[in-house]
Amino acid sequence: MNFNISPPVFLPKVSLVSLALVCFLTSCGSGGSSNSTSPKEPVAMTFSLSSVLVNDCGVESPFIDIELLHQDSNWQTLEVYPSDENGVITFTTFDENINYTLVAKKQEGESVEGLNIESYHQAKTTTMSRYIARYDQKQDQSSCECLIKDVELSHKTMNSITSVTSSLAFESYDGVTSGKTQYNNVEICREIDGNWPLSSFAVVGTDVNNEAIGVASFSDDFDANTELVWTLSAFDDTQEVTLSSGHQAFISEQVIQGKSHFPLTVNEDQTSVLLFNSHDYTSEALYRSQANVELAENSSFFGSILIASSHSKVSPDADVSFAVMASTVTPDIDEVNFSEIKADGSYDYSAVSGYPMAIISFELTTYHPITGLPMPTTWSNYGPEKSLLAISAPLTGYENIVDIDTDRQVTDTVLLNSATSNGYQDYMLHFQARLADDFAHDLKQYHISITR
Repeated sequence: MNFNISPPVFLPKVSLVSLALVCFLTSCGSGGSSNSTSPKEPVAMTFSLSSVLVNDCGVESPFIDIELLHQDSNWQTLEVYPSDENGVITFTTFDENINYTLVAKKQEGESVEGLNIESYHQAKTTTMSRYIARYDQKQDQSSCECLIKDVELSHKTMNSITSVTSSLAFESYDGVTSGKTQYNNVEICREIDGNWPLSSFAVVGTDVNNEAIGVASFSDDFDANTELVWTLSAFDDTQEVTLSSGHQAFISEQVIQGKSHFPLTVNEDQTSVLLFNSHDYTSEALYRSQANVELAENSSFFGSILIASSHSKVSPDADVSFAVMASTVTPDIDEVNFSEIKADGSYDYSAVSGYPMAIISFELTTYHPITGLPMPTTWSNYGPEKSLLAISAPLTGYENIVDIDTDRQVTDTVLLNSATSNGYQDYMLHFQARLADDFAHDLKQYHISITR
């Protein structure tokens, strides 16, 4: 990357004398016994990370504007590794777990280029790691085909409307009570010569007898109609499901073939909900629900403070998914001085029992080293409940852009508790490899945000 000012620091070489001394000391004390055992030879392990951009239809391309700092336990840089032309970074080490920091260029919408920095504490060396970049102006859409058309959904005549939804983005809708709903400017994308994604369109409301009703349709064939409007016929497959008493307000959706369908917003006083649960894809649908509770919001010397909790569940059983209960108890933290994060970069959230991982992120006030213009920078740290932040040490090559004294516009801390994972290394594996695993199938979080 072209922000590097100073050269990387390389690993020191170990002398043969030092190695011999270590071997001698290891073998001493055996009294010359023939039963002495030789020390284990260190095993070299390969770390590998792939960096990609993902376009609008899910096609990946290499992202090369990234480098990796291999660091020691105190976040001092051991060596800096650039990406190759395929967006891949590899190196060997004798350590089973390592600290490392990624520094990648980022750009969103019409904003200027900035930096996204991510630090990982004691990541497993042999895990295939992954970074998904965000750089809108470098997106390669040449492999992508997108269409924008109107969709006309024919269905039963309705007396009133509660919601009109689709798994695709659309601009607006018209004519819902006439027995036809038109979705205006629906956008759908696919890889050229690939399959169109399975897409849903749904309307929920009351029929002419004021009975609750829901109608919907799926389609994965957007070549069949070459006119300006795609036409679909809705089926009636909703069931009124009774909710358990005392439930919290929550949001929910069905996940089918990796896409979100039939979003729900459920208020805490609702006793039932209409559910699309007998369509052709019911057997493969997962229900994903989340409850959110705001525990405290105020202003102080530090800025605007928000403390919140959430609970999310993913299950093929709607009742299991709906049983989300975010904590109503404020976490055991210092709500006055927020002293969990120290001035020297150390932090300690161990008083919040049962939350093995802390993700601590900063939005920083930084400036381009050449132009002096503002440059948006974020730095996210993935670590255990108690440790040392990577920002505590110099970031080799970027010392004139960011350090521990850089102004923090926003400080976000997320504490995680996954019912499906056993310990910190399971948590690190999920984020290091960006896995689509069951880590978030039963996940509780505390969120502490400070905005200046």
